[in-house]
Amino acid sequence: RVLFMSGQYLYDYEPLNDDPELNQPRRFPCADFTIRRHKIEGHVVEVVCRGAVIEPEFFANPFPTQEKSVHVPEDGQLILDSTYDALKASMRQAVPTATGDGADEGSP
Repeated sequence: RVLFMSGQYLYDYEPLNDDPELNQPRRFPCADFTIRRHKIEGHVVEVVCRGAVIEPEFFANPFPTQEKSVHVPEDGQLILDSTYDALKASMRQAVPTATGDGADEGSP
């Protein structure tokens, strides 16, 4: 099972290094976490991070918005018909990185 997460709220957990008053280490993804959602509206209120931080393996460009053939999962959707490794391989092939050469760089 893979939990697909997408949204502006994820930037709150990224490392900040350019402002001494706001600097923070990466807090998510991590080995153990709880997602708190608004009871009625369903949006993420907080990600409670516990456990060791897991550094990203690679960054893919955003999904193409014009292509109808690309299925983009919803935030919070459980993907039950594939493994993490299969999805990662698919993302590396279907959505080129910023350099377009398969290198592990680009936008989160």
